[in-house]
Amino acid sequence: SFARQPAILKLISRLMKSDKESYYFEPPVESWLDEAPDYYDVIENPISMHDIRIRCDKTDCSDFNSFVADVRLCLTNAIAYNTPDNVVHIAAKRLVKKFDELVCEFKQDHVNQAVKSLANISKRCGPTRLVGMLEAKKRKELIDPLLPSASTLLVVPNFLFQHWEDQILLYIDFQYCTETTQNKFIYHHTSRKRKCGRLSKYASSD
Repeated sequence: SFARQPAILKLISRLMKSDKESYYFEPPVESWLDEAPDYYDVIENPISMHDIRIRCDKTDCSDFNSFVADVRLCLTNAIAYNTPDNVVHIAAKRLVKKFDELVCEFKQDHVNQAVKSLANISKRCGPTRLVGMLEAKKRKELIDPLLPSASTLLVVPNFLFQHWEDQILLYIDFQYCTETTQNKFIYHHTSRKRKCGRLSKYASSD
């Protein structure tokens, strides 16, 4: 989903329009290296606003923290390379302050939108159903990344059975088994009686 991308690009545009000297930070680093041949000796991770726009165009901008870090890196690079009396250094410090303000506004706007959306859903669905929807979403996010497994077979000697039984009880939470898992049991096979006995305490309620 590219739903956040326009908002991020608008944030960049607002930042650049907020200062008449922001154009210093737009061109790719390579375009002005002739004027600063020692730039790579001083700056370890060069980046420009042009580079940041390209990254935003190629991604869904879901990682907002990475975007913020890139913009700050662009500006702090300028502060680090240029002397305090340099016009680029001074402009970069102004833009850092302005960017922090814009990020705060951006986050607050998204929080307000989220609260409004939840309120609208709650009105339509009722609070109980809303909670159910959120719980279902959380469970889906937890289970979907897991690779499905039809079953797991673990064979242990009889004298180790009690140990493994204790470990399974301690570390496995059967509520996170997928709905397709039908056999949430442990079977104890004894060679003498030639039969399998189900341990009822592992049985699911269905």
